[in-house]
Amino acid sequence: MLTKLLEVLSGEQLPKPTRGRMRIHSLENVDKALQFLKEQRVHLENVGSHDIVDGNHRLTLGLIWTIILRFQIQVIKIETEDNRETRSAKDLLLWYSK
Repeated sequence: MLTKLLEVLSGEQLPKPTRGRMRIHSLENVDKALQFLKEQRVHLENVGSHDIVDGNHRLTLGLIWTIILRFQIQVIKIETEDNRETRSAKDLLLWYSK
């Protein structure tokens, strides 16, 4: 599922997932997704394939939020009315959270 999400959001083709339902297959597939994120220069802090496969909710949600920020929110640009300043949606989210 993670590989499919990344393919849709990035518009790029990722390596084909390994077939199988064993833990080792799941770990290998998540590793492929995490490697793709590293190649895209997405900063991942303390997230490993075992965390995702084992169902660590906090790290999984953090990973999904990082993916959303990188592939969805970072590309949105907002211009002010007088066209003097351009802000990204990420800047606005950070401002709102303060």
